[in-house]
Amino acid sequence: MPQADSRLATTKADAAYLEIRRQIIEGRLPPGAVLDQGEVARSLQISTTPVREALRRLEMEDLVVMSAHRDARVAPLSGKTLKELYELRLVLDPLAAELTADRASDPEIDAICKLAEHHPRSQARQAAANRRFHRAIYSACGNSVLIATLDSLWDRSDRYRLRLLGSPEEVTVASHEHSEIAGALRSRNAKLVARLVREHIEGSIAKIDSLAQTNENSHS
Repeated sequence: MPQADSRLATTKADAAYLEIRRQIIEGRLPPGAVLDQGEVARSLQISTTPVREALRRLEMEDLVVMSAHRDARVAPLSGKTLKELYELRLVLDPLAAELTADRASDPEIDAICKLAEHHPRSQARQAAANRRFHRAIYSACGNSVLIATLDSLWDRSDRYRLRLLGSPEEVTVASHEHSEIAGALRSRNAKLVARLVREHIEGSIAKIDSLAQTNENSHS
């Protein structure tokens, strides 16, 4: 899930940006939803000026589409965008995990292993636990640029993942793979960690592709 608490809101526009972004990524504002600036401003108890600034920032992240008349909508989901996001994560997540195996402190490794043992029942909590586990891995890599990049990629890909995945079977498989990744980190086996993370992401890509094809066939 989005790590809004890691990005301090220093202005009303920052606060609006973080809140609207969170609602989009978590699916509370679904694709195509109209974002009435006046209504958003009232709900956040601020003026429309910081809301407009926040929406422009979200437009730059391809999360919001603004029209010439200043109307705004939540950006639709795009198979092309999803593929591009996962192409990057397929390279950067394993890299970060490999660096973490070499650089993380023992307490950081302990924390990651503890997160791998956490298996909540509700789908919303499962998604949050999954994000905490993976963020704990890449945030211990010691490379601030890589961490910020993966934060953005994860935020944007979670928007798709939360709508397409989450079956009980997927949760069982993910829990097993998390345990394997944690074990490899515990042994400081950087190459194995990188391979396991890469295979973990490839599995997610395969599931998303399969679900997308199923949805297409059901509408054909």
